Amino acid sequence: MVDEDLGIFRWSTRDYTPARRFEAYMDILCRQLIHATGDSPKRTGFCAEISSAQIGSMRVDSISGSAQDVHRTRRDICRQEKEEYYLIVSIGCAWRFAFDGTLVSLRAGDLVLSDSRYPQRFHWPDNALALSKGLPIDWVETWLPNPSAVVGKRINGDHGWGKVLSAYASQMTPERAVTAPLSSSILTDQVGALLALATGEIAAPRQEQTRYRDMHVRIVDCINQRSSELQLTATDVAASLGLSVRTLHRILAVHGDTFGRRLIDARIQTAERMLRSRLFDQVTTSEIGRRAGFVDPTHFIKVCKSHYGKTPAALRRDRGTSTI
Repeated sequence: MVDEDLGIFRWSTRDYTPARRFEAYMDILCRQLIHATGDSPKRTGFCAEISSAQIGSMRVDSISGSAQDVHRTRRDICRQEKEEYYLIVSIGCAWRFAFDGTLVSLRAGDLVLSDSRYPQRFHWPDNALALSKGLPIDWVETWLPNPSAVVGKRINGDHGWGKVLSAYASQMTPERAVTAPLSSSILTDQVGALLALATGEIAAPRQEQTRYRDMHVRIVDCINQRSSELQLTATDVAASLGLSVRTLHRILAVHGDTFGRRLIDARIQTAERMLRSRLFDQVTTSEIGRRAGFVDPTHFIKVCKSHYGKTPAALRRDRGTSTI
């Protein structure tokens, strides 16, 4: 079924008799996500849940359930209409992935990039939770110069940029993705930038930091100046600076930044200045949030509490004797 309000597809074995659950699961998997052939040591009593949402060019999937072996055969490949890469992260358990004759063991939090155009196998244990990002082939190739070199390779979720990518991908469930206060292009571009870093495309960050120091300052200044624009995107900033979007994300990434984080920081700093100024006493906190660039008042409150430990109203009350 589809949640009409959020645009999220949801499915559960709870709607089927125990005897039909595994077959129903494989059927919906093939029709909704990816053609595959599977088996499970727990066909009797098998359970699973699937949710999925389209975020711009990226599809975000969540799959949980009983132990299963899922094979992507050549017959399955021929039946698939849409070819994609899949960035997969497992939450809370180890699992195994076989690609091109190599079996890769992954720990909880590790990631792997798969290519739907080739045979592969997934071995999931009981109570596994997998979050998958369906990524268009041409989109991935704009971020990775040689995707085939990293397909099927373990991306360490405990170290360096892999840890950052794992944390980001783990948070991006279908529910959180569709309700995020940032645009779909910002969400997907951050996946691309972090994937490029995690797979080693940027091999010498210190040298690159020196090379791009001045441009990094210009990017940050531009974001700060335009942060109150409600629909501001990385594409807008890149175009105004004569950069490609990919280069903008690369420069931010080697300095430990992301476009989304810089944008949120700039907006909350603008809102703070207004909240602390008596010149804005007649302006509601919701309107201050909107003027700073926050479309959603609830998200404005959440960000304010995260940065300052106070709601916007409390921040205004506690400004002391300031007469800014």
